Amino acid sequence: MTWRNETTHCLYDHVSSNITLIYLQKTTLFITRKTQYL
Repeated sequence: MTWRNETTHCLYDHVSSNITLIYLQKTTLFITRKTQYL
């Protein structure tokens, strides 16, 4: 039970950090495009 909980927690952390990274990349891309058009 404990082992499973830790694994799930690890996976969740990994996924959420991945989502954050993707979000940051998209935001950066969006900002660069915006500044290019200005």
